[in-house]
Amino acid sequence: MNPSHLDPTSGRLEAAAVATAGAEAATAEAAEADEAAVPRLTSNGFGRRSLFAAAMVGAPAIALSVATPAAAASAGAALSVAFGNSTPRAPGSSLADGVATVRSVAGHPVPNETVTLSVTGPAYFGSPGTTTFVTVTNAAGEAFATGLTAGDVSGTVVLTATITGVAAQTAEIAVAVPTGSIAFAQPNYPAAVGATFAIAGRVAQTGGPAVESVALSYSGGLSGPARATVSSGGAFTVTGVVAPSSAAITGTITATQVGLTSGSTQVLTVGGYISFDQSAYRAYLNDPPFSGSRGRLPRLRHSRFPRR
Repeated sequence: MNPSHLDPTSGRLEAAAVATAGAEAATAEAAEADEAAVPRLTSNGFGRRSLFAAAMVGAPAIALSVATPAAAASAGAALSVAFGNSTPRAPGSSLADGVATVRSVAGHPVPNETVTLSVTGPAYFGSPGTTTFVTVTNAAGEAFATGLTAGDVSGTVVLTATITGVAAQTAEIAVAVPTGSIAFAQPNYPAAVGATFAIAGRVAQTGGPAVESVALSYSGGLSGPARATVSSGGAFTVTGVVAPSSAAITGTITATQVGLTSGSTQVLTVGGYISFDQSAYRAYLNDPPFSGSRGRLPRLRHSRFPRR
């Protein structure tokens, strides 16, 4: 038996609750219909839903972006090292034509890449005993072995180039001792007190690689450059030699090179001296001032030096 049939009050309360719930549902549906039919505008004329949707589309996906550090310039790069030419070098010769080259995977030069150059064998960077040189590549991706010099003995020089992340590369060059001799153009020279002058000489080689320079030493108050460059024909000139500040002093200049017989010349410092521009002259009888003087100077026709 249904208790509501026994209690009239309970039946009325139940009916009122149902009616109230129905009215609230109808009111909610009407509000939603109004919201859809008449969107509320913000101060800039856009509906709140439109603004929210636009904000969601335009917002950067920060959580999805992860910063990746740039790869090192040398990663995957190609490294090579070589000398400008493979001709054996004489002791004291420059080996600065050794060069390391760095290129990217695409074959483009890699500038500003740190390169470590090291050397074994008879050679050094700048001064004897220095075997390592750190430099950077230029715009062409090249790093030169600046200051690399051949030592004083025969042997094989091995130049090694290293960059981060790439296998080291090497290049070789031979150092050989030449044979021959050195001589100055004159055995002695006069020089005024405190004067600066130049002296010529020549290297006569009989074997071995071409000599690029000779070492110079001085005595008797003389001073000058430590080395003189030798031309491809063997000639050299010692410029900037300075005589001592006192007269009647004899000094010596000596030129040396490993494997060659050394040469020397003496310099006498004097208070002053007279010299001709040339050691000998040729004159012809029909040239002034000898014109018309055939009878007085006949011997000049057949002799370079006049007879006494």
